[in-house]
Amino acid sequence: MTSPTPASPLDVADLRRRVQAVVDEVITHEAVVLATVSGDLTPMVDAISALLAGGKRLRPAFAYWGWRGAGGDPAMDDAALRASAGLEFLQACALIHDDVMDGSDTRRGLPSAHRRFAGVHRDAEWLGSPEAFGVGAAILLGDLCLSWADEVIFSCGFPPDAMGRAKAVYDEMRT
Repeated sequence: MTSPTPASPLDVADLRRRVQAVVDEVITHEAVVLATVSGDLTPMVDAISALLAGGKRLRPAFAYWGWRGAGGDPAMDDAALRASAGLEFLQACALIHDDVMDGSDTRRGLPSAHRRFAGVHRDAEWLGSPEAFGVGAAILLGDLCLSWADEVIFSCGFPPDAMGRAKAVYDEMRT
């Protein structure tokens, strides 16, 4: 019997798995932070967990393989992976805000964030407009994702001089 072959650094599925592990770690950490604010924020965590479960991970793949192709130091692989995974939160921000602007009902086969939060409002039978609540909650969630992207990328473990060089490009991407 032969032992299983370890994943190659060129294994696309393994990169997706590693990116998902970072995304899940960040969400777990942020869930604890949000819980200290209020237990009522659990739907925010659930919404971002659902949005970021799976996917092709093209942005992290382009960033990671671009870094590798440009001669990235293998000793900094974890930092490159974390920085690349941070792009998923930037993309989530854009998707959530885009769905609000377009009035989209679904995203990746699930209710879009603003529709999901409108449903939370309806189910709880709160006063006021479920739609307005949904839009407000989705905007806040998108903003949280932008903040989390910054946290993940700028705490990834690259030296400060490398992060300084990357910041101008990152600022342009956010703009």
